[in-house]
Amino acid sequence: MIFLLTVIIVLIGYSLLLFRNKETKEYSKIILVALIISILSNLALLENYMSSLINQKLGEGIGISNVIAYLIIREDGWSIDVFHKFYNNSLVISVILLFIYVTVLLIEQIKHKLRHKI
Repeated sequence: MIFLLTVIIVLIGYSLLLFRNKETKEYSKIILVALIISILSNLALLENYMSSLINQKLGEGIGISNVIAYLIIREDGWSIDVFHKFYNNSLVISVILLFIYVTVLLIEQIKHKLRHKI
């Protein structure tokens, strides 16, 4: 989970540096990229959790089923509960980023309309 948060924070910080000199700042694009990364990570964690549930029901061992899930979870005491916790945390991050994205997008549209009225 630290990997996902680090990627999102670095991405937003880097993008803010790029927009520092621009007159028009479209922060919604930065948040959208972070949201897409978060959703892809969320899907990878969901796939890992579901495949581990299926494998456990079939009597096989659990494991990491994709590279993205491995980068996020690493090798910290795997269990179905750990996989579920990572998936839930990732879902919360994605929902928060979605709300931030919608809010920033609305603020940008309001600023754009106010700028063009003058």
